[in-house]
Amino acid sequence: MSNGFSRRKIHRIPNSVDTTIFYPRSPAHSESVPIISYIGRLSREKGPDTLLKAINQLQGRVSHFKVFIVGDGELRPMLQNMVREYGLKDCISFTGSVPNVVDYYQQSQVVVMPSYSEGMPLVLLEAMACGVPVIASRVGGILDVMGLPDQDAPEPEGYWISERGLLVTPGNEHALAAALYRLITDQQLIKKVSQNALAHIRAGYTLEQVIKNYIGLFTVRNPRQTY
Repeated sequence: MSNGFSRRKIHRIPNSVDTTIFYPRSPAHSESVPIISYIGRLSREKGPDTLLKAINQLQGRVSHFKVFIVGDGELRPMLQNMVREYGLKDCISFTGSVPNVVDYYQQSQVVVMPSYSEGMPLVLLEAMACGVPVIASRVGGILDVMGLPDQDAPEPEGYWISERGLLVTPGNEHALAAALYRLITDQQLIKKVSQNALAHIRAGYTLEQVIKNYIGLFTVRNPRQTY
């Protein structure tokens, strides 16, 4: 490799999610009104303003929906002003920081991550572990978890469909609005991506599996091996 490290000596271990805490809600407790959730810091790199612009475009296309903005940060006053400007006060709630976010995942029909940059975000793993479809920006470690789309070109509305969720370009509120509309209205797609996402998390991202990976990494099999 260009930085001088041998590829065979590099071990990739992902972040983990505790699936005894984050798991799908019973279908019997499903909400009748679509719920869209943003869970994270209210900061510029996370792109919550892009979400509000996209939600504004849903008005008139979707009759009833709720949006929860879960978290806090320096953009909260600006975002609340945007909600008032767009006339969205009846459908958008700011929760602030909450001690337990599981309920927000489990009641959501969609979790949105409109970030401009990410590593391997825990919000993504937690949402997928709860069987909730995710719309996320096509950046960083998000692609490693959600998978690349089958086609290089996006859908006509500007979003990509991957095996385990929908992807958008950061800052593109038009594509995000279209992706939200697609997931809110396409039950077959919701079922497909949520099942694939849940299976993917259970196959390689559980807390138990990642602990085993670390134990294996630090177990000395050959005392003379050097790096």
